[in-house]
Amino acid sequence: MLKMRKIQVLFMSFMLALSLNTLTAQVEVWPGDANNNGEVTNVDWLYLGYAKDAMGLARDSVFTGWAGQNATLWDQNFPADNPNDSINYAHADCDGDGFINFNDFGTIQLNYGETRGNAVPDQFGQAISGDPELTFGTPDTIDAGANVILTIPVELSGPSQTPIDFYGIAFSLEYDQSIIPLLVQDVVFTSESEWIDAGSPTVLLSEDNAVGTLDVAITRIDQNSVFGMGVIGTVSLIIEDNLFDNLAPDTNLNFILNKIQLIGEDFEDSPVFGDTLLMNLSTIGNTNTVQAGIIKIFPNPASDYVDVVSGNVEITQIECYNTVGQLLFTENISDFTGRIELPTFAKGTFMLRIVTVDGMAYIRRVVKH
Repeated sequence: MLKMRKIQVLFMSFMLALSLNTLTAQVEVWPGDANNNGEVTNVDWLYLGYAKDAMGLARDSVFTGWAGQNATLWDQNFPADNPNDSINYAHADCDGDGFINFNDFGTIQLNYGETRGNAVPDQFGQAISGDPELTFGTPDTIDAGANVILTIPVELSGPSQTPIDFYGIAFSLEYDQSIIPLLVQDVVFTSESEWIDAGSPTVLLSEDNAVGTLDVAITRIDQNSVFGMGVIGTVSLIIEDNLFDNLAPDTNLNFILNKIQLIGEDFEDSPVFGDTLLMNLSTIGNTNTVQAGIIKIFPNPASDYVDVVSGNVEITQIECYNTVGQLLFTENISDFTGRIELPTFAKGTFMLRIVTVDGMAYIRRVVKH
């Protein structure tokens, strides 16, 4: 009996020591690197949105500089398919004060782009049929006196324009750094979405003209996802008219949406299809004759054909491009309507460049399903 009692005491002592060790276990954190992969990116923004308002043990010093610091593990981890891969909330407490709040978002902005040794870049799944799509909407131009404002909606949806479970998204907009800076000083993304605004989302923007990227992150902060689809924001470029002279009229402007991470309510990430927009410079010149919505296409998405209809100006040519900017075919017509047959096309996204008799060109996106 005494021997059994000793065994029980030893067992209880071991369990208590293990418990205390777990409560005081230390981990190295780097302010801003919320997912602990060695770099500060827009994906870290999603971790803070998911964990906002959580509380835990503060670090010994509240310091936001880019350096490794010891922290006590919190009792919460981010969900992961493999528990061994889960990230502790202590990494999301970017300023070390024991609260995940708006100050931590500021630390990501402070250290954005920083990396450390053995960093593992963010991983983005390969989208397959049935996955959500992040796409460009129909570009528009506005005559603003001495300037031209080019606006491009960015839309998120499930396959064939169906709703999705949304809590947050991070993505990159890439553009040709050798062309865009000759036309504009900044590429701007404005979040404007009624269907995700109820959760008071926060938005991160980080532009690097040197490499031609604009990183974006949008996340809710109320621990409740929404089910919806539609526009999540607009890309805007303000172009001075006299800068058009810097480039040849047939210059193409390319915009790419990639490096996309979408999370739902349970922090499950979904692979997402990106998009490519090819615009000819002539499309955004001579804005006095540009009329929004003058060209319509339907049905879209489509499987057999799409009709192109002009409201009040004759169409002279339709060009079709794939998502990497390759010209697939050109059709010359002289009418207010045209039909594009799709049976020989693979499923996917295509861009139509529609030229009218007055010399204007319009870009429209077509999805074949």
